[in-house]
Amino acid sequence: MLIAETIRQGGMLLNHVAFGVPLGYQFLLHDLTYASMPGALAVEPVPSELTVRFTYRDVVRRGKQLSSMRYHAELWMGRRRVATGTTSFKSTSPAVYQRIRGDRPVTTSEPPPPGVDPAVVGRVDPADVVLSARDAGTSHRWQVRADTEHPVFFDHPTDHIPGMVLLEAARQATQAALWPAPVQAAELTIDFARYAELNAPCWVEAEPAGTAADGSVPVLVTGHQEGQTVFTARVTAQPLT
Repeated sequence: MLIAETIRQGGMLLNHVAFGVPLGYQFLLHDLTYASMPGALAVEPVPSELTVRFTYRDVVRRGKQLSSMRYHAELWMGRRRVATGTTSFKSTSPAVYQRIRGDRPVTTSEPPPPGVDPAVVGRVDPADVVLSARDAGTSHRWQVRADTEHPVFFDHPTDHIPGMVLLEAARQATQAALWPAPVQAAELTIDFARYAELNAPCWVEAEPAGTAADGSVPVLVTGHQEGQTVFTARVTAQPLT
């Protein structure tokens, strides 16, 4: 999750600084991919400083304003590359975003449903759980728990469930599907098909495949809302030893 958020936030910052995108513009994620090097991110007894290098391509402008692009990121710890990732997005003005989305609410009148046991999804704080109790009809299907009061997942008002909440839901669903074996999402690719609305249940389903020769497990995670696909994620779960 931290790798993905670093890639997203770093790219967004450079879009403002290097490409002159005005503050207040919306960045609409199409997809995000990351891959970490096994064992490279282990915490050591000395401070570690990460360097992130960005490469931009497929830059599209409308007049002088940035419209869309894809960028590649590399995370380095000293001379060792520890992770890579890519993402693509579209940039829209507040007026255009308003025309697309209308006056949808940024909060919901319904309290978030109770979350699953934090340990099942690799969390400690119950507030950080984004999956509710399992669907009675299947063992690997949960409702997304979108707490709009969460200071990190909802760090500013938004009229939909943020993409990073859905990415974390995919990660947590992967861990829950493979519970009690502890795993990390060593690689993840997520494609966003549409907005996930705040006022309707969003369901996440995980489908683990067979264990690979290196011990990793591929997991397909899909999100649906009102019968429509919201996202599709492919996660490579690596055992934690």
